[in-house]
Amino acid sequence: QRATIAASAIAARLRLAPLAFPRPRRPSDAPHRARLAIRAATGSPAPVPEAMAAKRSILWFRKGLRVHDNPALVKACEGASAVQPVFVLDPWFIKPERVGANRLRFLLESLTDLDASLRARGSSLLVLHGDPARVIPAALEAWRCDRLCYEFDTEPYAQKRDASVNEAARALGVEVHAPVSHTLWDLDRLLARCPRGEPPTAYASFLKIAHGLGPVPPPAPDVPSITPLSGDAPSEDGKDLVDALRDVVTGSGIPSLERLGYESINDGEGFPARGGETEGLARLRKMLARTTYIAEFKKPQTNPTTLWTPVRAGKEGKAG
Repeated sequence: QRATIAASAIAARLRLAPLAFPRPRRPSDAPHRARLAIRAATGSPAPVPEAMAAKRSILWFRKGLRVHDNPALVKACEGASAVQPVFVLDPWFIKPERVGANRLRFLLESLTDLDASLRARGSSLLVLHGDPARVIPAALEAWRCDRLCYEFDTEPYAQKRDASVNEAARALGVEVHAPVSHTLWDLDRLLARCPRGEPPTAYASFLKIAHGLGPVPPPAPDVPSITPLSGDAPSEDGKDLVDALRDVVTGSGIPSLERLGYESINDGEGFPARGGETEGLARLRKMLARTTYIAEFKKPQTNPTTLWTPVRAGKEGKAG
């Protein structure tokens, strides 16, 4: 019964989801770098005039490469005159010893799928190559944005990177919003309920702590349209926006594996699952349709080595 309730809750969430550059001139009344230096020295953020009700937002995609149930996307579009979705291809990750070819191909496929979803909403994904700690603050300044939204990340590298970006954004007088959506609950809230702040080592203890937090937050509403930052329609490659960042980006666009220094992977080779929200939702919906499997699911009667459908043969036929 609990498995059926859980499946119904997931299905309800899914129903809410439709499947060499010149630097631009700065106005003469904005000695921006001088003001930035003063704010950095004093630690005081720049005042934001109350009359500026409509925001210009940057939506910084990182792990959550999706448009459905995306609180950061909803916040970026809230009261905004324009929103620019970006993904920064960080050279720190693009190394074979750190990220393998299968994983990187999955990422590139996910970015392509995300761009298609955004274009269906009147926008596009601008993929910038460079250090995010430099690229994002430079984009906020050059594109005159006053709001930055992204999904909160708990990994040590991300925490250090985001702290640097947040500090630069505050110096520019930019609002920063980082809602929790990569995990069901805020991990800090979970840890705060743990004895001595240590994570539980037993699943029963985890369930007790999680139950004390109440229900999982409801899914974020769908965003049917996004007003692009550049002009009345998204440009083919965002060249006007990239041009403004010549000092901090090394390239733009979704590259190939070969361009990133990896050997190509032929179709049918490597990890069989395709990257992207569209593929992920289709597979999840297909799994949720297996009501008998969901109702009778139990460990350890599963096959962890099965890539496509990690279940044993049963009433619904052979796994796979």
